[in-house]
Amino acid sequence: MFNYNGNKTDKTVASAPTPFAPIDDVSPEWAAADAAVESPFAPIPIAEPSYGSSTVVDSSSSVNVLHSDVHVSGILRFRDELLVDGTVDGEITSDGTLTVGENATITAQDGKAVAIRTKNAIIRGKVYGNVVVTGRVELATGSELVGDVIAARLAVQDGAVFIGRSEVGVASKDANISASSTVLKASAKTDKGASAGNMPDLLS
Repeated sequence: MFNYNGNKTDKTVASAPTPFAPIDDVSPEWAAADAAVESPFAPIPIAEPSYGSSTVVDSSSSVNVLHSDVHVSGILRFRDELLVDGTVDGEITSDGTLTVGENATITAQDGKAVAIRTKNAIIRGKVYGNVVVTGRVELATGSELVGDVIAARLAVQDGAVFIGRSEVGVASKDANISASSTVLKASAKTDKGASAGNMPDLLS
């Protein structure tokens, strides 16, 4: 190419633009720098919900509950453990452990009948009737029991009301023999002509 004054000029060729390097060609230094920068779109961890100090009842638990709005008449049977906080007119029988709640009232159908016949009984409410257990009876503070108790062990806390008789534990063999001798001695005196107005003295 020639200019207007006839002088020959150098032929200039524009160089082609350098294409962007592919992602795979990024230098290790830049890759390390990118990895060190936390993405603004990083997921935010979600905290587990907190339920405070409340207790979650396991649905597989063997404890049955009779709530305060339930009224049962007749014989109530259960397995393992039962918490009664309602009203029962009749008898509760089981080989397990019965807990009478603070709001519960257990009344035998007959005033002299058995109201509770279980292995163990923890009484926090009111029971009107006899209690027969093979294990332990506990009368908690504020409870009320009007009736007789037959149990291997009996615990009465301060503030509990107990009106009745109790037969606790199993007498030893010597005690049984002594009691039998006393009865035989009293019978012998009666046969000798004790009158109805002059009853024999069992302690003599």
